[in-house]
Amino acid sequence: MITTIKEKPFIGLVITLVIGLAIGLILSFTLISSNDGASNSIGSIFLLATGSAETGSAGYTRSGIQAWEQTLPLTLNEARNLRWKKEVSCVSGVGYYSRKNAAKSAAAESYSLIFDSKDKVIGIYFYSENQQGYPWQQVQSAGPFPYPHWGLHIFFQDSTNACGG
Repeated sequence: MITTIKEKPFIGLVITLVIGLAIGLILSFTLISSNDGASNSIGSIFLLATGSAETGSAGYTRSGIQAWEQTLPLTLNEARNLRWKKEVSCVSGVGYYSRKNAAKSAAAESYSLIFDSKDKVIGIYFYSENQQGYPWQQVQSAGPFPYPHWGLHIFFQDSTNACGG
């Protein structure tokens, strides 16, 4: 077999690719099936960070300059420890909104975490009282925001059954 591979390098390449593919598939199935549910499927850290851009001398912009970052909770228990409050009612197809500060207060965050019925974060809702472009949508009221605003839902998991069934 080794002499065949030496005489025909294309066959050696194909055999190497097949073996590599097999090892990759075995590893990926092993890692996927070993999820013990201890961590949220979006990862172990939820980080919200802003970026900014500055204009250089040649008129170009350089992005990625970080202004601040904040680690957000992944479970409702973590959120409660950080003084987040989950809304009592679940919005079908969305989930439970939660707020760190009351909407319309001076210290209100411009986003709301969205939890499912298992108390795991499944998304984030950004809102603005100022008009925003696509993909933001104008909303009359949503969750803890009982007034007209612009909103953007970002889901990390399917929210179809977020209310538990």
